[in-house]
Amino acid sequence: MLYFIRHTQIKLTEGTCYGRLDIPLAGSYFEERALVKARLARLLGDTPVEQIEFHTSPLGRCEALAQYLAVGEAISADDRLLEMNFGDWEGKPWVEIPVAEVDAWAKDTAHYVVPNGESYRDVESRCADFLLELASDKTHVIVTHAGVIKACIKLIKKQSLKQVLKMHIGFGEIISL
Repeated sequence: MLYFIRHTQIKLTEGTCYGRLDIPLAGSYFEERALVKARLARLLGDTPVEQIEFHTSPLGRCEALAQYLAVGEAISADDRLLEMNFGDWEGKPWVEIPVAEVDAWAKDTAHYVVPNGESYRDVESRCADFLLELASDKTHVIVTHAGVIKACIKLIKKQSLKQVLKMHIGFGEIISL
């Protein structure tokens, strides 16, 4: 069983492009993490701790939640779980990114490589490698980002890119697969 968990809310001006920026957590973090932990505990039920493996993106907004959820258990931080690298767009308000670049990305989201960043296919490739290495006899708790979760859902459920891009994955949401 796989439990994908999106990190909790962050402290960032709305309308800012971010992916790999290490952004501080919102002031609501402590309340949000408690809710996530309670939901995860219900989902895990009486799964023995030795059957659970914890994985996280190495960005602080994910690692903090993973450490809280793992309660002293080992956590594997994996660069393949990083959000998409938005390169030159990172930290810029979307309205300041050249319209021609955003239009080119929107026209071919799968293959367009953001200047000094990566494409969606790059993210999907990282996720495929990660998923292939997971032990099938374990339960995996994976704390990561919305883009990574969508890529994993696309791969596992064999959905189209169009389908997964329409999905909304909220902060602190748990997706069971």
